[in-house]
Amino acid sequence: MDDIYGRELSFSKESFLTETGHRVCRIKVSRNNNGGTSSLWAGFVLIAGLLCICRMSCFVVNTSQYITVPISVELSAYLIIVGLILLSNNTGSPPKDTLLVMERIGIQITHESGWLWSRPSSLFLSLRSIHNVIMVETFFRHKVIFYLAILIKPDDHCELKNTKMIPIFTDLLPRHRLLVDVYQEIMSLLDFGE
Repeated sequence: MDDIYGRELSFSKESFLTETGHRVCRIKVSRNNNGGTSSLWAGFVLIAGLLCICRMSCFVVNTSQYITVPISVELSAYLIIVGLILLSNNTGSPPKDTLLVMERIGIQITHESGWLWSRPSSLFLSLRSIHNVIMVETFFRHKVIFYLAILIKPDDHCELKNTKMIPIFTDLLPRHRLLVDVYQEIMSLLDFGE
């Protein structure tokens, strides 16, 4: 499986029964982190920043070109910071979304962005607050893509009272065939009473 850019995605689906007899399905979609070009760019940027610092030390000796020292300091600091950001993005875990679909109970969505210092975020939606699950077709960067979304019922008691739709897999952007599998699994477990 891959995303709309051709990057490889991992997809796993695990089904089991709870002690109360409810069927539960755990669906995990994550991007394979095989190093990529992020660490390569981080290395180039860090080396460029260090070269700017070396060049700055040469300019300090020659006082006739003193004007270029502040520009070199700013450039080297900028390059080192960008290199560290790129490196920290690559050393974290790959982005991952997990759906825990519980029969006649609801859906728990867990999102991990993959940044080094980020924490996973989780959201539970009870079946009572879900209106429907839909597959949406939209334009994205001159392409037609599909994504899954959960429609929320308007409810004053719900913490998401201003939210009408929650898209799923927004960072991963899987292809249509994977979304169809996930959609069919969700619809087989949730009964919307229609």
